[in-house]
Amino acid sequence: YNQMAAACDVLTDSTLPTDNARYTHYLARRAQRFGLDNDAIEQLINSQAYTHTVRLACMLRYDSPEEYQQLTNALDTLPGPVQAILAQELSNDGIHQRATLPYYGPALLKGLEKHHSLGTALTYFAHVLQEAHIADKAARKAGETGIVTADLSTIAQAANQDILDPHHAELRFHHSGETLVPEYQDTPELAIDSLPAFDSEKLRGKRIIYLGMGGGSDGIQAAMLSKLHQQHHAVQPAAIVSVRNFAADSNKQLAHTGRQIGDALAEITKETTKVGNWRFLEDIIAKDETIAPVYLLNSIEPEQIAHDLQILIRETGADAVCGIDTGGDVLYRANTTIDATTSSPDQDYAVLAALHMINAAAEADGTPLDVFTAIVAPGVDTPPYANEILTRSSAQHYPLHPDDITTITRTYAAWRMDGSASEEGLYGKTPLAWIAGLTGKHGLQPLALPRANATSAHNPWRIFMNIRPSTARVVMMQAEQLYQAVNH
Repeated sequence: YNQMAAACDVLTDSTLPTDNARYTHYLARRAQRFGLDNDAIEQLINSQAYTHTVRLACMLRYDSPEEYQQLTNALDTLPGPVQAILAQELSNDGIHQRATLPYYGPALLKGLEKHHSLGTALTYFAHVLQEAHIADKAARKAGETGIVTADLSTIAQAANQDILDPHHAELRFHHSGETLVPEYQDTPELAIDSLPAFDSEKLRGKRIIYLGMGGGSDGIQAAMLSKLHQQHHAVQPAAIVSVRNFAADSNKQLAHTGRQIGDALAEITKETTKVGNWRFLEDIIAKDETIAPVYLLNSIEPEQIAHDLQILIRETGADAVCGIDTGGDVLYRANTTIDATTSSPDQDYAVLAALHMINAAAEADGTPLDVFTAIVAPGVDTPPYANEILTRSSAQHYPLHPDDITTITRTYAAWRMDGSASEEGLYGKTPLAWIAGLTGKHGLQPLALPRANATSAHNPWRIFMNIRPSTARVVMMQAEQLYQAVNH
């Protein structure tokens, strides 16, 4: 009754000239019932402050200050990117920004609140809103305004019947005409534990170059794996190499690098700094005195990568190379085209092709050189046919030792790659997912990625990850066998 009375008041108020003004003043009337003071209500009207919390309270059919306080308390406990998604998506008005109309959103929220908790309901609603945003991102990237409707009727019904599990029901949206329609994402679990165990004696005493294949935080995982191999197998890490691809981007440069090897390979030292606003992570491991010398290879041309790595192999006396992919997008078949929000396998494949060239050259010369590939946290970015590629490549499960979980979590904390410094530019989807898997946080988990990444109109990062036991694993295989498998 109170919601309807407020609606009637603003609809018949001739002093409100636009639909947007009428809606804003409707929210202001509701905010009065929720106990917001005059300053807060003025901010709501003039700058959209409190809009998302008042809208959520209306969706939840709340009508008292006590209920509103319960809502704000629950919101305050949510991870930063979850809060950011709710704030942005429920403040967009369709006039100045593209907006999503969550059709049956109130029913979904009430059903989840009834059978779970308010915090769980809000978290899952953020997942729904972000997936609608991602499905509609072409319009947002183009700067379009207006409203897109997301039909949540089926999942709202499931929530009210208590057959929707918000801890595991991962969603994607597709267009049905002008409407976004949800569907459950059914990704097969990876059969990692059924793979044969990797014979760690193949590593013992080796002098190994660890190669982060896919850019981003792959170099971080390469350093982490080198640390584990050094502890358990007397490996001598010769170098950590992070492959990047910003040679043609004048906004991404480095200053104070060390020696140059070949045309694209530069040493990263404690003094190396980035020039421009971009995510530079390699200096984290360069400052860790327990880690081998760090290099950045700025190319994704297989021939260039192979050329410079062969120089480094000769200079360091390495007798093995281990390419590290994080998440598993290296398992995509060659020349696969896929949306970048889901995965970005192009660079991984280019590096895998370079490893194929290095292996072929070593065999032709009769040079003893082992060329491995390792996948850390498989399942983060893997294709639906990943199990087939793992089988074809004769992949093996690299067993982690009981104390490795402590080593990994403490090291990432020391490197500030555990989510604590995401807003400062120190983040990666794979380390956060790997930590979640190793610490038993299974199911649909929001990762502590930057708020701006979660809400970006141009390149939104999917923050919700379905963490499974396989996410905690590491697999290894001969690089040549993987190359043949993805080209099969």
